[in-house]
Amino acid sequence: MNEILIALQKALECQVSPMHLIPPPTPSLKSSNKYRSLKPLHWETSHASVGSLWEVSCKHGNQSRAPKIDITKLESLFCNLKDRALPGSENPQLKGLRLVHSERANRCNILLQDINLPLNDIIKAILALDSSAMSVDQVYDLNKFCPTNEEMKMLKSYTSVKKVLGECEKFFLECARIPRIDSKLQVFAFTITFSRRIKIFKDTLNIIKYATKEIRESTKLAKIMQIILKLGNKLNAGSARGFKIESLDRLGYTWATDKQITLLHFLCEVVAEQTPELLDFYKDLIHLQDAYWIQNKDLYDDKCGIIKGLEKVEQELNASANDGPIFAQSRKVLQKFFSSAGAELPDLTSLFDEVNQYADSLVIYFGEDPNQCSWKQVIISMVCFIEKFKKAHSQNKLLEADARNKELKNFGKEGRQRSCPF
Repeated sequence: MNEILIALQKALECQVSPMHLIPPPTPSLKSSNKYRSLKPLHWETSHASVGSLWEVSCKHGNQSRAPKIDITKLESLFCNLKDRALPGSENPQLKGLRLVHSERANRCNILLQDINLPLNDIIKAILALDSSAMSVDQVYDLNKFCPTNEEMKMLKSYTSVKKVLGECEKFFLECARIPRIDSKLQVFAFTITFSRRIKIFKDTLNIIKYATKEIRESTKLAKIMQIILKLGNKLNAGSARGFKIESLDRLGYTWATDKQITLLHFLCEVVAEQTPELLDFYKDLIHLQDAYWIQNKDLYDDKCGIIKGLEKVEQELNASANDGPIFAQSRKVLQKFFSSAGAELPDLTSLFDEVNQYADSLVIYFGEDPNQCSWKQVIISMVCFIEKFKKAHSQNKLLEADARNKELKNFGKEGRQRSCPF
């Protein structure tokens, strides 16, 4: 008897109702329209692990009051009328039937919703190279969702009603109708970015060209270099006719005997006193700072990327000759792009070779060997020298200002002492 009372007490504490008092399960809420389905929320579910929000919610689920959801309003807002089952369909559970792996299908559906175009319009945009329909990122993402051979076999083996398939499966079926869809998407992405890539590449080459010309044609910079050469020959008791560009960095590490200033500070002092018009020599070098951020490897990669992209376009153009009359218009569009884009390649290659010659000439201008010293090293040395020159000149002006203040203070003390008789 005691055991029964203890069991009943525990049941009351846990809020467990006797079986005969448990209300019957409420029927699941369904849409009033039996042909209506709802747009899915493409999320990834997780478990109610210990200590998580979901585990705590499960514990206190009976105590908290969940908000009352207007299911009718929810269905009216998020209904998907395109997924209606066909009249006479024997299996209404085939709505949004999925044949592709759920995670891959979810990601594909999210991308298709982001593009926000009917599947037919997406295919038309790909074939017409219509850059206004999609961004280049969306095209790259579409290329990731080209159906694999296994997925194509699975979809081809499906012989039932195709209208009940999910959006991802429908997109895969549309892709299957197009020969080499992955190649066409790669070409589409290249055509979208081609004009911008060409402009950036030419602008970068011109920055190198202009920066080189400005350095070589700057008379102020040349005079600064001559002053440095004279200082170096005096310190070394030599008669050098030039010095390596990397020697500019050593000016700031050559300290005076009293360790108060460096040779770079002394250079700034000489220039300020003797030829102050040279202090702003760096203003002649307008494109130097922009050139500092250019990497030689990036230039070659950009050039190779453009050439390989055009080669890919040519390959697709040749392969499309056997695609049949349905894709004839698409081939004409691709042929037009290839003709105009290919016409720009000779000028681009010529500019690239010209800039290479400019870069080598800059290295030679400073008495260096282009095989041992790169154009980039010269640019880096010049930028670092200018920054240190400005800093040293500013420090010199601060020292001069401090010296003048001390003189004024000393002069004021001497004047007060002379005016005081005691």
